[in-house]
Amino acid sequence: MSDVTQAVMIALTAALLKNLASKLLPLVTDEFASIKGVKKDISYLQNIHGEIASRLSKVSDTELYGQLTKLVQDIDDLLREVHEEAKKNKKDSNGEHAISGGFSSTPKSLLFRCKVAHKIKAIKATFSAIVKHKR
Repeated sequence: MSDVTQAVMIALTAALLKNLASKLLPLVTDEFASIKGVKKDISYLQNIHGEIASRLSKVSDTELYGQLTKLVQDIDDLLREVHEEAKKNKKDSNGEHAISGGFSSTPKSLLFRCKVAHKIKAIKATFSAIVKHKR
């Protein structure tokens, strides 16, 4: 291979890698932010779960009632899953199982956080759609 051909291939590879990195960086950054914000998002879900559950009996629209019931169930399932993971990983000072503090920094835990972050994102999107439709 001639020096010119090799230089062209190196330049093309460098340009391709730069382009790929510029597209991947925002995705990785968003994913990391989602994973990092899991504890805060769990707290948020616990709050909206309580709000929805306390007002559910007052909802007269059957379609809205069904959507909110499903949302509460999805939040329950997610919180139960997080609680179970917390029981596996960590106990707080009272010997009780901590929900948001139960994450460790192992690769398995990071994968779990990523999975939870995606579920939280879906729940938040559903909640936003319900609120938007209600307005």
